[in-house]
Amino acid sequence: MEVEAAVRLRGAAQGAIDARIFNLSAGGCGLVLKAGMFNAGDLVTIKIEGVEHWPGTVKWCVGQEAGIAFDRPFYPAVFDAIVAVHRAI
Repeated sequence: MEVEAAVRLRGAAQGAIDARIFNLSAGGCGLVLKAGMFNAGDLVTIKIEGVEHWPGTVKWCVGQEAGIAFDRPFYPAVFDAIVAVHRAI
């Protein structure tokens, strides 16, 4: 699902950085962030407005984009609420 949401991404070595979600599913997301900040396999937490910190793993990084797989999927009601607030127009 295409969304536009500013988030905070935190890794053990990187600290917290600003990023932007451009694609979201219940099980993961695509982010735009500063290139070279994370590597595939890094454990991260992501903070989306209105949602607790959500843990995941970086699955891929290409340029300024990265894919995160969440450790557990969002509950359907939580996912629907995020999309309702942040759906891309």
